[in-house]
Amino acid sequence: CKWTNHTPDVREANSEFIVRACNAHDELVAALEGMILMADIEAKEGSKSWAKAAKLARETLADARK
Repeated sequence: CKWTNHTPDVREANSEFIVRACNAHDELVAALEGMILMADIEAKEGSKSWAKAAKLARETLADARK
């Protein structure tokens, strides 16, 4: 690539990483949705830590869906 001075091996590794991340997106979103459900249960029982975790997870999920 004329825009970087990365070696072909580094470019290949970067490409593979991007493909793996894209391929894992749906599974990661599903895991985060499940975590939100669990965090909500704990938050309803009074856990402020889980309430904060659920809020952060919702914000992260919203960003992922943009």
